[in-house]
Amino acid sequence: MEKRQYLQFINEGYGFEFYLNLVGFVADFNGSYPTEREFKTILEENGVAYTAIRRHKLKQMYPEMFAKQHQGHEDAKQYQFDLDHQELGVQRVYYAYSQPELVDEQGATCLTTTTPTFVTRQPRYRLFDNSGQYYLFDVPQDQFEQQLNALPTEVLDFEQPHVAGILMLIEQVKQLGYTVVGYHLSHIESYPVVEPALLTALINHQQETHQPTFEPINDLLNIKTDYRSLLCYDDQLKIPVFNKESSQQFGRDDELYFRIRDAAGQVVFDRLTLDILGTILFCVGQQLPLEQIQAAFLTDPKASFKAGEDYFMYDRLACSAEVPIETLTDIKKVALCSVDTTQTISEYWRWSPRDLMRYGKAIMPEDFGQPAPAAALMLAFNQQLTNALRRILKQSAWQVRKATRQFLVLEDVVNVDLALEDSQSEEALSAAQQIYAAQMKTAAETRYDLLVDGQCVLQEVPLDELLPAIMEFANE
Repeated sequence: MEKRQYLQFINEGYGFEFYLNLVGFVADFNGSYPTEREFKTILEENGVAYTAIRRHKLKQMYPEMFAKQHQGHEDAKQYQFDLDHQELGVQRVYYAYSQPELVDEQGATCLTTTTPTFVTRQPRYRLFDNSGQYYLFDVPQDQFEQQLNALPTEVLDFEQPHVAGILMLIEQVKQLGYTVVGYHLSHIESYPVVEPALLTALINHQQETHQPTFEPINDLLNIKTDYRSLLCYDDQLKIPVFNKESSQQFGRDDELYFRIRDAAGQVVFDRLTLDILGTILFCVGQQLPLEQIQAAFLTDPKASFKAGEDYFMYDRLACSAEVPIETLTDIKKVALCSVDTTQTISEYWRWSPRDLMRYGKAIMPEDFGQPAPAAALMLAFNQQLTNALRRILKQSAWQVRKATRQFLVLEDVVNVDLALEDSQSEEALSAAQQIYAAQMKTAAETRYDLLVDGQCVLQEVPLDELLPAIMEFANE
């Protein structure tokens, strides 16, 4: 069979055998095995995708082709050979970016309050092993290549970095009369909410009738069965709210939370995770209005709910005793605290069935029906926060640069050498990638660079990491 006939069979979808036989055929046709680079070109010229699964299959059946993939390309760095040897994989993530701007310039603010205009599309790279542990995560290409020259040996720690800065912020707010305590929540059960609008109606009804129990497990008395599942119905409104059939599969790991109390012992902030704690402490230490801090960082208005794509999850959790936080040892103690299953609390989360994960912030029952904070008020808060950050930066002669980015698409890298060569020549996402990016519809996020003497010491970090890092670096 002629070479063009094999290509025709591949394009018509006749299966892997024809595809694999093509390698041997090309070898006979040319008198030697092609390099992987050459074979990739042959496939793409004939409209055949060069995918990870095909590369894996080819690598098993034709090791000769991969052994000589760098012949004729002496300048190639052979990254892929080293990655294959250590059984490491690479993913490439594309983000759309807005024009970067310096926060200390006139007119720029710390928080992004306007709809961003995306002007560039840039790749970021992730390096992981076959157990799913990451060694590099969302790094730009130049940093990725630099790291590949000396492959990392340590798995990334995804715990909140710059905890030392958070402890410094705790000491700062202590001077203002505030204390920080930690506590441990243990998951008991979860229930997906069948219809968020009905859940909101139920909670609003309870508020109007002054029955704010907010414990749907106890409130929903009538149990009725349909052919799909067992549903909980509210006894007064007769509406389906929870699907009891799926109560266990949505369970999550135990989590640590923190509270901030004022000088009188009253809780001013609650349900803070370790990552957001640094941001809240920074704002409290700069004596920004507490209500506006709550609105800016801890309020999740229902207006952001995307109908038809995401839904609410109700969680019931057991709570431990409080642990005063002053040192890193205190934070570690929180995780060891036992919980009292008779002392339960409830919360809601938005849940994405597409990604099978929670997102956003924990929503308290009292948050339902609350209006979004006034835009003018948040603009004033944004300026106050910006001014506070500028004062600190001016003392250290540092700069903060920010840009907004939006996730577009993630792809497995078949051959990192070829991908790094091709990345600069790609001008647009493929049709399939554009469809995927449109389906994801992820929220834009602001990322920050910290510049010291013109050198970038922190790159594309969230605000929750930037603020405690600045405190930590300033006290070194």
